[in-house]
Amino acid sequence: EEMPANIVKKLLKSTKQDERKLINQYLRYPADSARSIMTIEYVDLRKRITVKEAITHIKETGLNKETVYT
Repeated sequence: EEMPANIVKKLLKSTKQDERKLINQYLRYPADSARSIMTIEYVDLRKRITVKEAITHIKETGLNKETVYT
């Protein structure tokens, strides 16, 4: 949102379709909303799993997420 529109257009033209779709999704969020600064890449856990199951799941899926540290 801080980049000039002409640069954004050039970047979008050179990105893959799935990445472009994700970028456009982010750009549609209002600038003053939490969604505009949050990531959609997170590890989700079911409510009723054990700690062992949770750690295993995090180890298996966390490598493909943006940030996993909490």
